[in-house]
Amino acid sequence: MASINTRLSDKRLSLINEQCGRTMDISPEWKRLRIAIHASVNHTASYTNGPEFAFGLYSGTTNMYKDSTTAHFLGVRTVPDQPWTYATSYWNGVYFQSVLKVGESINAATPEHLALVPRIAKATSMRFVYLLDINKNGSIYTLRFGQGGYNSEAGTADFTRLLYTPNYIAYSVGWTAPVDITVDEATNGVFDTINVSWTGAEQLDISAIGSVILEDY
Repeated sequence: MASINTRLSDKRLSLINEQCGRTMDISPEWKRLRIAIHASVNHTASYTNGPEFAFGLYSGTTNMYKDSTTAHFLGVRTVPDQPWTYATSYWNGVYFQSVLKVGESINAATPEHLALVPRIAKATSMRFVYLLDINKNGSIYTLRFGQGGYNSEAGTADFTRLLYTPNYIAYSVGWTAPVDITVDEATNGVFDTINVSWTGAEQLDISAIGSVILEDY
């Protein structure tokens, strides 16, 4: 079960081989939406077959991405079973890809972004911010993945700037090329929830989850 823990005087949601859903308080009429996840992995070794970390939009709060049958998910995930090479305070060689999952069917785009996945040591914090921009144009949803943080901590102030500033890339690896995916919300369910999924046996610590309609900024 997902749990709330306190580390360095900071409350965090911890996932161990599980997922969570957070309902969004936004209008379904949005055209450009940004999701931000402030997170880190509590582990200090390489993975031969790395865990799957996924986040994105979901319809409802049951039968989410990690479940065998999913109602309607659109987001990004780490490529399943790829090796993660540990390098002192982060992992190298971790690719993310855009993905649409409806029922048991998964439509995954070609791996698009090489990212660094951070961790938390016993006494210090090393968090990154993971970003997903989604532009909606009819049935075509265009996704871009971005990351804030590289060799140093992306703190709370960086999370806020990255969430609310349309083209802010300080402390950022940058943005991927856009990926177009055809989506049918009318048939498969309207997106109203942020779903975060993690298959690792070690803790994924989430400090913050945010969403914002960018045309408002």
